[in-house]
Amino acid sequence: MLLGLYIFVDDDFDDPIYAAPDSDELDEEAWEAGCEAIVAALEGDGHNAGVKTVGELRIGWKSMPRAGISFLVIVPKKTKATSVVSYLRHLSRTYMEEVDDPRYPGRHGVEEVVIEVIPPWEA
Repeated sequence: MLLGLYIFVDDDFDDPIYAAPDSDELDEEAWEAGCEAIVAALEGDGHNAGVKTVGELRIGWKSMPRAGISFLVIVPKKTKATSVVSYLRHLSRTYMEEVDDPRYPGRHGVEEVVIEVIPPWEA
């Protein structure tokens, strides 16, 4: 089950390109861990992609520093890390292929891309 999905330009966590649900509805510790992982990746101090467990949740991120685009997902801890990695890989690839201008996409178009990518744990 996908508990949260976010797409950011650079480190603009206040105004994501895509956000479901609103970050205020998430576990604060998981949200902060995800944001910290993305900032570290964008600054070259961390991995561009990864998965980690925070309490009963698992967060996964994939940053594309050259494009300035990052993806963050939050799922239950029981979700396999390999499934999270696979989903992020597929989502980021689809996003970059389908969106004309990744940094300034039409927000409605982003929703269509997100809906198109089925998480492996739901397939």
